[in-house]
Amino acid sequence: LDEIMFESLRSFKDKNIVDAAKDTLKLDDDTEEAKKKKEELNREFVDVIGYLETVLSGKVQKVTVSDLLTDSPAALVQGAYGMSPSMQRYMRAQAVATGSDLGGLDDMNKVCMEINPKHPIIKDLNQMVKDKKEDKGTEDYARLLFDVAGMTSGYDVEDMAGFAKR
Repeated sequence: LDEIMFESLRSFKDKNIVDAAKDTLKLDDDTEEAKKKKEELNREFVDVIGYLETVLSGKVQKVTVSDLLTDSPAALVQGAYGMSPSMQRYMRAQAVATGSDLGGLDDMNKVCMEINPKHPIIKDLNQMVKDKKEDKGTEDYARLLFDVAGMTSGYDVEDMAGFAKR
């Protein structure tokens, strides 16, 4: 219920309330220099971004380079109007309880994947995409990255058997 309340509560005591799990998160230190650096990183990792968007099509809305991640190789966040994993589970439970259809809930809530360009796993994936793009191992590595990012971001792994094999 807290999440439902915070959707309508936009500020508290002159402080704006923002959802850190949305792809629209902007911090005060977003200077022009930081924006240029992020654009440069997006160009540097364009092959990985394109590869992940292709391999994970239907699961991700977009893939971007993030300067907010420090220890994690990747994270899954919602778009501006998407629902958190907890809210999605709540909505599914409500739909099952009332016997109604989910009404395109899954299509509407594709996640945005943010990757950490400084993390060794992303650097390895970048090299794998450049050297062995068509290799099954590269695809498994990308899917494993997505699954682990999903788990750490609060999502359920859809294909547990495939996850265990990877």
